[in-house]
Amino acid sequence: MAVIRIWNGAIGVPAINDIDWNNAYLTLADAAAVATTGDTLLGASDHLQDYLVATSITMPDDCVLNSVSRSTEVYTKGFTEQTGTSSYTFIGRAHVEGCILKCSDFYSDLTHVHCDIILAGGQGRFGRTPVFDRCYINVIGSSVLFYFDGSYKFLRTVVVANVVSYEALLAATGAHIVIIENCDFSGVAFGSKSLYTDYGKSGSQGVLINNLTPSGVPIIYSGRATYGNTHTAIGCGAANEYYRFNVLSRYGETTENTLAYLHAKYDATNKYSALMNSSTNAGLSGALQYKLLEMAEQNLSLTDTTYRVNLLLDTDTVATLTDANFWIELSHNDNVSLALGKVVSSRNTDILATGTELALSAETWLGTLPLNTKAYQVDITLSAAQLTNVTNGNVVVYANLAVPNADVYICPAVMIGT
Repeated sequence: MAVIRIWNGAIGVPAINDIDWNNAYLTLADAAAVATTGDTLLGASDHLQDYLVATSITMPDDCVLNSVSRSTEVYTKGFTEQTGTSSYTFIGRAHVEGCILKCSDFYSDLTHVHCDIILAGGQGRFGRTPVFDRCYINVIGSSVLFYFDGSYKFLRTVVVANVVSYEALLAATGAHIVIIENCDFSGVAFGSKSLYTDYGKSGSQGVLINNLTPSGVPIIYSGRATYGNTHTAIGCGAANEYYRFNVLSRYGETTENTLAYLHAKYDATNKYSALMNSSTNAGLSGALQYKLLEMAEQNLSLTDTTYRVNLLLDTDTVATLTDANFWIELSHNDNVSLALGKVVSSRNTDILATGTELALSAETWLGTLPLNTKAYQVDITLSAAQLTNVTNGNVVVYANLAVPNADVYICPAVMIGT
C-alpha cells in the first residue's frame, strides 16, 4: 500500500522537514489514476485545483484521502478540488477527511445506478461504504440531490446546496445503511423539501443524529412510509431544536410534540410528548413501535415494581384503544441468563381477540390538545420474587400501536411505583 501526495504547487519546490512534496501529483485526478486498493492519498491543505470543465475522478476501493499540512503531514483541513463552471464527479468507496469539494453545474444523468460514489453539481450518488468526515461540500445549482446507491456515512461535514426539484437533499436506495451524524446543513436552501428520504426503495435504513438544519425543515420525508424501511432521526433541527426526533417505518411515524404533554420535560422547564401516528399498514401484520426509554441499574430483586405508561388518544382518529391494538413491553434481564432480555407485554395473549379497552386515566394532559380525547394508562408489574438475582439490570420500555390511522400521544416519563 503506497502513500501518494497531491499538491498543485509541487513543481520545483524543495522538501520541507525532509518531506518531498516536489514529486507530488498535481491533481487528485492524476493521483487516483495511479492509486491502487488501500493506498493512502495525502492532499496538501493549501491545494486548490479548479478543473474548469466537467471532471470525473475514480478512486480505487478502500483508499484514504486525507487533507494534511505539508510541513508535518498531520491532519489539517483545506485540500480543495472544484469545477467552477461545471460538475465534479467523485467515484469510489474511500474514506475522505478534511477535504473541500465544490461544483457549480447540474448533473442530470440518472442512468449510473451501479456506480460507487458520485458527487456532482445538482446530482450525486454515493455507494457501498464511503465515509466523508470533516469535509465541506458546496454544490451551486438550481436543483440539487445527493442520491445514494449504497451504504455511506457523513460525519462532521458541512454541506451548502439548494434543493428545488427533489423531495429531499439526501436520498438512499436499496438494502443499505445510511449514517449522518453531527453534520451542518444550515447553509442549505431547502425550500419546502426534507433533509432525507429513501426515495421509494425498499430495504434502506437511515440513522441521523445531531444534525443542524434551518428551523422547521422536515428531517425525514414521510411520503415513503409504504416501504419496508426504518429511519430514525434524533436531535436534528435548528440550534434550539435539539429535542426533535423522528422514527419512520411502513407502520407509521413517531415524532416529538411540544403542544400536548403530561410529565416529560426535554429541559428543565419545557414539556413534550411522543406522537405516534400509525399508517394504514398497522395491524396484525405489524405494529408501529417506539422505544420510550432505557433505564439502567435497576434493582428488580427488592420489591415488586410497577411501570406505568400514560397516553392520550385523539378519538377523532380512532374511537378507543384496547390491549389488542395498543400495548407496552418491558425488556429486562432474568435469573436464568443475565445476558438474555426477557420481554413482558401488556398485550392480550390472544392477538386475534377483540381485546379489552385500556384502563382510563385521571391524569390531566395540558397544552393544545385535540378536540376529542381519551386518557389511558397501561401498567406492567415485575415480580421481585422471580428476579432475586437481578440487582443491576437494564429495563427498556417500548410502546406499540397496531390500529391503523390513529394518533396517540405518549408521555415518555414512565412512572415507576410499587
